[in-house]
Amino acid sequence: MIQNKIIKITKKAFFLAESPILVSKNNLAWIDIYEKKLLILNLINKKIKQKKFKQFLGFLSYYKKDLIIGLENEIINYSLLDGKISNLIKINSKKGLRTNDGSIDNHGNLWFGVLDEEKKFRGGLFCKYKSMTKAIKIFGNINTPNGPVFIDDKDFFFNDTSRQITYKCKITNSFVKKKKFKIFKQNQKPDGMFFDKKKKRLWICFFGSSLVNCYDMKGKCLGSIKLKAKNLTKCVIDKYRKNTMYITSAYKNLTKKNYDKKFDGFIFKVKNKLI
Repeated sequence: MIQNKIIKITKKAFFLAESPILVSKNNLAWIDIYEKKLLILNLINKKIKQKKFKQFLGFLSYYKKDLIIGLENEIINYSLLDGKISNLIKINSKKGLRTNDGSIDNHGNLWFGVLDEEKKFRGGLFCKYKSMTKAIKIFGNINTPNGPVFIDDKDFFFNDTSRQITYKCKITNSFVKKKKFKIFKQNQKPDGMFFDKKKKRLWICFFGSSLVNCYDMKGKCLGSIKLKAKNLTKCVIDKYRKNTMYITSAYKNLTKKNYDKKFDGFIFKVKNKLI
């Protein structure tokens, strides 16, 4: 286990915090999915700005100084300069489906998951290519997709959380090829991820087991960060501060018996040498 310095950086807990992103050196953004909120924390004065939406939020991404936000049935562009909102794509989703996790590749293509709240395996991974007006399905038959996080222009990691599998995927001219990178134990649910392109390391947060694990490109675990919060949802490395990471968590699915009000659902800053 890695020796860490762990600090709570929010005063309140969140039901399902996700998608931490540094939008500037001193501003960290994330979403609370079921509270329908975008939150931006000033890391210096600790003040939080928030924006409430009418739909559940599914993911947050950063592109050309704007935020890309996945909602239940659409994906929008949110301007950090003036708060203006424009629609990027409508999603014809059925009841019980919503976006979940997403990112933009180096070519400006938008990749995102669709989650099935009813657990009938109706979800999947989709991509809205820059040249297209509609999204196409890449993988189906999934309940809880997480990712992708891109290694380079052609390769990415993707999590099938409910089946406890992390895939390494390659984009070819005609389709996306996937192979199993890691298969986890029953109590290990791989959630959100971050890929460190500089060190070529994959960081995976686990929902329910209080861990963030670091893997090399061969799948070897290089170390773990253990927090007191149980449901860890996603992480991001601070490119401005050495050996620093931010981790979101959630108190969703926790009972009165195992809900720790001091830690579950908070946002954390972690420092260690492996980062």
